[in-house]
Amino acid sequence: KTQDAVTASPAVANGMVYVIYSWIKDETARERINADIKAFDAQTGALRWQQAKIGQTDGSPALWTHQGKNYLAMAAPGGLLCLNAETGAQVWKEKSVALEIGGHGGNSTPTVSGDTVLVQGRAAYRLTPEKAEVLWQVRDGRTDYGAAGIIDQNVAYYGNSYTAYQCIDMVTGQAKWTSERGAVQCLSPILADGKIFAQDSTAGGRGNILMLRTSAEKYEVLGLFNPSVISKKGCSELSYSISPAIAGGRLYL
Repeated sequence: KTQDAVTASPAVANGMVYVIYSWIKDETARERINADIKAFDAQTGALRWQQAKIGQTDGSPALWTHQGKNYLAMAAPGGLLCLNAETGAQVWKEKSVALEIGGHGGNSTPTVSGDTVLVQGRAAYRLTPEKAEVLWQVRDGRTDYGAAGIIDQNVAYYGNSYTAYQCIDMVTGQAKWTSERGAVQCLSPILADGKIFAQDSTAGGRGNILMLRTSAEKYEVLGLFNPSVISKKGCSELSYSISPAIAGGRLYL
């Protein structure tokens, strides 16, 4: 147990649990100034290693495996950080101008597919044990403020905060389409059965669950429903910070 704040979901892999803790500067203001990542044995809870001062981040570490060796890819302020998953040692850090916009470069969980990683919808890298090669980065106002994208074949699906969902070409970084309905801050869309499930933030439609077709050609809504989770104040009680999940053929909100 720790007194430091936990603002990201743990990552569990290969018998280890990886947890990011934010440092609190002032208990009244709850101002976060830095973060540690700690690795625990999944069976015993024993601390295996700790890496300090990785920078302010709300995103979870993402597992990247290359030639049988495990690494952690993390969004840090101003760029992408890679750690050795077994020891916690820093392997490299790649700066990115695109991730400095708005000061939220450390809020997103990277999306890894093979040796390619998408960070905050703004930048894509090709990963190697020596460095991260920038494939593209954009400065067109995209910001997810914490949501992670989905990589499916040669495109990515990404929620641009309260603006819209977008399909992004993973080769060029350009948007192939933009949705008519708003995306939700901090909430990541999920992919199942060739469909994307996401929450709607459009005025008058907040709390609706969208089902979109995975298509690089056009934006297409296959279904929409409201789970009618309404508070006494008349507002949707669906969290804007917790992503939906699918298990056993059921959708959990």
